[in-house]
Parts: sequence; structure tokens; C-alpha cells
Amino acid sequence: MREIKFKFWNKKLHEMSGVFGLGVVWEYLVDQWGIFNWEDVQKLQYTGLKDKNGKEIYEGDVVKLDSWEGVQQIVFIEGAFCLADKHGLYVGDIHYINHADKNQVTIIGNIWENPELLKEAGA
Repeated sequence: MREIKFKFWNKKLHEMSGVFGLGVVWEYLVDQWGIFNWEDVQKLQYTGLKDKNGKEIYEGDVVKLDSWEGVQQIVFIEGAFCLADKHGLYVGDIHYINHADKNQVTIIGNIWENPELLKEAGA
């Protein structure tokens, strides 16, 4: 069973929040960003998986699997975490990461702070 955690991308401020469990989030985000509109915030859920450096993998992360060509982004489609191309289209289940040797998966950024990763990589 995976731990349920989130982080948040503020589209207006171009800033990533810290990581939160299922506790009270609003007060922390107001402390961090001031008053904000939820429409300006993208919620990013933790997949329950880590890359080869022990970094937690979230929705929107761009990952490189040593056994695959190019890079993929992590998306949540119809109730499941998936690997997707630069357009957000399904290319594989997250179980490829879950069952892969953990030393083969590397987070190289995310689509919010590093949108150029998918364009440059031609994923």
C-alpha cells in the first residue's frame, strides 16, 4: 500500500510547494504563497515509487528508463498512474517502473518547472 502524498504547482507564481500528506494543506500553502486561487494550482499525487536516487516520483515528473528510448512523463489516467509521451498520450503502465530494476529509472525534471524536457527529447 502506498503512502498518499501530494505536492502542488502554482501556475501563476511558477512555484512548487512542499510535500503533504492527507492533513490540512490550505494553511501551509497560504503561508508559502499568500492568498491564491485554486484554479492557479495543479495538484500532483505521489505514485508510491522512487527513482534510482531515492527521489519520490509524482504526477508530471519526466523520467528516463534506461531500457526505453527517450523520456516519458508520469500521468494519472482513468484511475491509474501511467507513462505518457510529450502529448500526455499513454505509452505504458507504471508497473514498468514498479517491476523494473530501480537502478534504471531516473527523474530528470517535471513538466511544470522543465517543460522543455519533453520538447527537446522528442518523447
